[in-house]
Amino acid sequence: MPKVAVSRARMTDGTLPPVCIVCGDAARHLLYPEAKAPGFAFDGVTALLSYLWFWITILSTSREPSQSAAGLPFCDQHEHYWRRRGWIIVGGPVITIVTVIIYAGRAKAGVVPDSEMDWMFFIVVGWILALLYVMLGSVRPTGGDARSLVLSGAHRDFVAAVEREQSGY
Repeated sequence: MPKVAVSRARMTDGTLPPVCIVCGDAARHLLYPEAKAPGFAFDGVTALLSYLWFWITILSTSREPSQSAAGLPFCDQHEHYWRRRGWIIVGGPVITIVTVIIYAGRAKAGVVPDSEMDWMFFIVVGWILALLYVMLGSVRPTGGDARSLVLSGAHRDFVAAVEREQSGY
């Protein structure tokens, strides 16, 4: 998957190439000027919480992101790309945990036969596979520092446009 480092200064002043980071089409929307990569620590729980915090932050941004004059470029079709993925990544585990708790409670009360509890295994495994597919298949920040943001999975046309501008063409 293509990876590119984007200057934070260009994110905040709105001068990134007008190429959608998802599909490479002409971008009309600048979104998430304060986007940061989730911090990854040696502790897996801390890394997971940091990653979930990134998506919760995306979901808590304005419902009208088109008003921004700075940020990452998105086309009309992908204007809500990160928000949709955020709902899947944040909402999915919540729904899965609630479902498991309900089924476990019903099984303990004897309302649900143990054979139906086998389905819970498939629900949890299915959710984990779907979550990995969405997380790893998305354009997402994977690193950076105070001067840059590293995006993994960005469209090759966006990567090429950024690299052309960085090399002075």
